[in-house]
Amino acid sequence: IQVQGKEVLHLDFSRALPEESLALIAAFHQLMLGRPADSVLLLTDLTETVYEASIARQWKAARLEHSPAIRASAVFGLKGLVGAAVRGFIDAARLLGLSFVDQRLRIFATEAEAGDWLGQQ
Repeated sequence: IQVQGKEVLHLDFSRALPEESLALIAAFHQLMLGRPADSVLLLTDLTETVYEASIARQWKAARLEHSPAIRASAVFGLKGLVGAAVRGFIDAARLLGLSFVDQRLRIFATEAEAGDWLGQQ
């Protein structure tokens, strides 16, 4: 999608069934292969997603693998267990000293707020 004239990779996990989430993670992995460092703006919609431990593990692995290519990542729609899992991932990354978390990843209440921030990156 385009946000403020910039290309943004939009991952829409909203209301996704587990198999749809797994397919989206696989597609994300394929799209990210070969991307240069700091070249991707990522917008992730987690509205009304259901927490599934195996999906969370696969997403974390894919996100970490491709983190060098991600210039900025905005997440919105966090509630319940999914919100706790994402916040836990962020806290763990901070504890491990993974600086990309503070510099490149932000959580927002709405898609508009997330898009505005990404447009400034």
